[in-house]
Amino acid sequence: MATWENITHSVRETLEQLAEGWQEIWQKSRGAITHFTPNHDDAAPPARSVSWGVLSAELVETADAIEVSLEAPGMESGDFDVRIEGQVLYVSGKRSYTNQRSEGHYHITERAYGSFQRALQLPCEVDEAVASANYRHGVLEISIPKSRAVRPRRITVQS
Repeated sequence: MATWENITHSVRETLEQLAEGWQEIWQKSRGAITHFTPNHDDAAPPARSVSWGVLSAELVETADAIEVSLEAPGMESGDFDVRIEGQVLYVSGKRSYTNQRSEGHYHITERAYGSFQRALQLPCEVDEAVASANYRHGVLEISIPKSRAVRPRRITVQS
């Protein structure tokens, strides 16, 4: 009987650890999980292609700016639309499927194709008029200066 209890306890512990791990993965990456809406005007992706993909982002606040990096491989700079509304950065775009294969068939297709949008909450007011963005090596980098009102200011003490 003790052996059965040990097995049951071990299985229960393992399931709890798995549940905890999935919960942590979900909590840390749920914003990166992005829905892709198929574009009917493009070449059709493989039948088993997915409509959800991961667009991982990093948002770093420096003294003067907000720096955002968004992983979006397989695109061109013209595929993106970046805008700021209030304190939310919206990155939308379109990842098109291009069939470069003339033979063979797919066994695994984990890439998502179509239109997407990510919304990232900005931690402070920004000056969107002078924001800049560039796309290089599959990463969209966006630099958004902070509003003058929220930038730290050093005050010189006179003697």
